[in-house]
Amino acid sequence: MLDEEKHGFELTLENEPLTVFEVNKENPALNMLMKANVKLVKIDANEENKKLAGAEFELFMASGEQIGTYATDSNGEINMKDLGYGEYYSRKRKRRTDTRSWRTTSNFL
Repeated sequence: MLDEEKHGFELTLENEPLTVFEVNKENPALNMLMKANVKLVKIDANEENKKLAGAEFELFMASGEQIGTYATDSNGEINMKDLGYGEYYSRKRKRRTDTRSWRTTSNFL
């Protein structure tokens, strides 16, 4: 049974004290998934200013779960909206016919 008496305790993380605040109706604790917009840009390995359209990539969570397959647009960009914060990696799926190197994996957060 819960009581009205306050009981003290101390929280630490790696031996450093944590700041604790009182949680109540006026100051609720929220557990929210933070999201971000991510832009991947494919550029030519020999010409930094040349952006490449038509390159296909697969996006994976760090766990290996595939999120989707994306292709660069006419600006050489892939724009992903509302991607949950976390660790991801991309892998080229289909290379352009005018490029040589394509067996790469890129990690990002």
